Parts: sequence; C-alpha cells; structure tokens
Amino acid sequence: MIQIKAIFKAATTNGIHGKDYLLATESYKISDMNLMLNQQEPEEKSVIIYKNDLAKKDLNMNFKPVKECLFNF
Repeated sequence: MIQIKAIFKAATTNGIHGKDYLLATESYKISDMNLMLNQQEPEEKSVIIYKNDLAKKDLNMNFKPVKECLFNF
C-alpha cells in the first residue's frame, strides 16, 4: 500500500518530476528473509544499502521496519 501512496504523491506533487525514490527501509539476506517469513528471528541485523531520505523529505513518507511488516499481517 505504501508504494501506491508514494506513486500518487510523486505524480501529483509539483516540482519533483524526474526524481527517483527508494521505497524501502533496510535490507536482509535472503536466508534471513526466509526465517522471518516463517515467524523466526533473523540471524543477522539488517543493513542500510540505499538511503530513502529523498522519499521521506519530498513525499513525506514514513517507513516501517521489515520485521514489523512481516510479523503483523
């Protein structure tokens, strides 16, 4: 749902056309994602590979941690 909201804001906000936005918070290894999808804790901590500061600033977006999204359907 957050992607739809971000796409709408990017399309309707003046002065930001042509910019690229990252719509994620953190990254995990595939093996850790598999564990989380099976309601288990990841073996390693998440890492930030790309920053989403531009989406936060221009689109006024707030992002949830990956674990919160996976564990709270």
